Amino acid sequence: GQKRENNEDCWMADEKLGLYVVADGMGGHLAGDVASGLAISAASEVIRANRDLLERIEREGDPHKRELAAMITEAIQAANTAVYQRSQDDPNVQGMGCTLTLLLIVGDRGVMAHVGDSRLYVQRGGVAHQLSQDHTIVAELIRSGALEPDQAEQSRFRGVLSRNIGSKPVADPELLRFEIVPGDRFLLCSDGLSNYLRDPLWLAQQLRAEDLEGIPAELVRFANEAGGADNITALVIEV
Repeated sequence: GQKRENNEDCWMADEKLGLYVVADGMGGHLAGDVASGLAISAASEVIRANRDLLERIEREGDPHKRELAAMITEAIQAANTAVYQRSQDDPNVQGMGCTLTLLLIVGDRGVMAHVGDSRLYVQRGGVAHQLSQDHTIVAELIRSGALEPDQAEQSRFRGVLSRNIGSKPVADPELLRFEIVPGDRFLLCSDGLSNYLRDPLWLAQQLRAEDLEGIPAELVRFANEAGGADNITALVIEV
């Protein structure tokens, strides 16, 4: 980005595990970078400890979907506990928190676990779909019908999270399980990019580019040229 000296975003990609995560430290809060790093570390540790379950799911599929949901929920709660407890124990980082958006690919299934306003998109059949919902006050008001979408830009609550990792003893994740089709491309990103994504057709075109490894750099360049008001993370995965 163009305005922050400190990068509060954190990401990881573990192809062997099929695990991809983006976390964004809460803007303006002390030690947002500590929160995002702690959250990803704690969540991934739970998933790595359940490799046997992932192998059974790959072999047997649906009979283990409840176990998979429970394990993903445990991973998110572990992330929340790590951030919340550190915030309680250390006055220097009190009040820190972050978003967390996680994609786990197991066989021909994907699982999303999501808290906050980082995003998960899928590009399939030439169309880009947003799979996650923003957990912000403005987004909740729009979904409830209390606010019109064209009023969102002027709202004083724009960007204020309604859910996050670390501010409460227990997190409230959004979970989504879906089939994966060969050729799917996924984008995990922080709001430093998604705040500038207005045209789903443009995004789909970018995600269809032949040079897969060049797509994240191009998206980051685009966000910087559009203003770069926040840290920018873009992680692209092709199935």
